[in-house]
Amino acid sequence: SVLSQLNYIFIIGLIGLVPVYILTPHHPFGEFSSMTWASLLYLAIVCSVIAYFFFNDAIIKLGPSKTAIYQYLEPFFAIVLAIVLLDEPLTAVIALGAVFIVAGIAMADNNLRGIGLILKGTGAVDETVKGKL
Repeated sequence: SVLSQLNYIFIIGLIGLVPVYILTPHHPFGEFSSMTWASLLYLAIVCSVIAYFFFNDAIIKLGPSKTAIYQYLEPFFAIVLAIVLLDEPLTAVIALGAVFIVAGIAMADNNLRGIGLILKGTGAVDETVKGKL
């Protein structure tokens, strides 16, 4: 099951990280602020446990190849959240990168055949790819 897989993943990760933690300098836990503890709990619960659970569940329901395609949305959402939450500016390069991410995912998922047809018409696609469009 997904939960069994997650248990093994996190136990193996813990075994690998404990020696590194012991061998590297670090701040004592008593010096952590409440914001630091809240951040650590958020990262542990939301970004690790819940994210891994959904990812593994998606692999079971969609299959590994389709799940891998949608994993590339992560930088797109990082762009959106950086703009919304951190007031990062939206530059032309960032917008172009976001368009490429969405277009690439759509093409990989065969939902955006129009881009393939446009590329086919401009000669930007070689003969081996033309037969697949």
